[in-house]
Amino acid sequence: MAKLYKYILLVFTVVLISSCSVNEVNVDNINNLSISEITSKHIGISMDVDIDNPNNFGFTISKVDLDFILNGKKLGKVYDLKNIHVPKKSKDTYTVVAKIKFNEGNSPGMALLGAFLNNKAVIQIKGKVYGRHFIFRKKIDVDEKRTIPIFNKSK
Repeated sequence: MAKLYKYILLVFTVVLISSCSVNEVNVDNINNLSISEITSKHIGISMDVDIDNPNNFGFTISKVDLDFILNGKKLGKVYDLKNIHVPKKSKDTYTVVAKIKFNEGNSPGMALLGAFLNNKAVIQIKGKVYGRHFIFRKKIDVDEKRTIPIFNKSK
């Protein structure tokens, strides 16, 4: 009986997995970049990101391996990303909170100063994002480059 149960469970799982189609998740606007802290070893950031998930399942972004490039200068690696849960069939804005560990011997001062003086930053994020749903995991290659304003203009 136990063998039959395992066989039925295996067939059900294979059918379930093969019937799932995965649509591309779209990342649109990146806004409201803010810096929460700056130390000699890292910088804490927060930004709003529009994510459109057309799939019939939600997922959680729990791990990243991303380089953070500001105005053409590689600042370092993104780490300490707070988990982000994206529900199924949703289009919403999510606040992404993370830290960027500076590369050894890399001083981000000039890149940060240039961004603040110009009130805009050219941000490039390059690497991999790992999403998961239940026991399934997916690795997504990322290479996004955007120009975003640093400060919101008051009316």
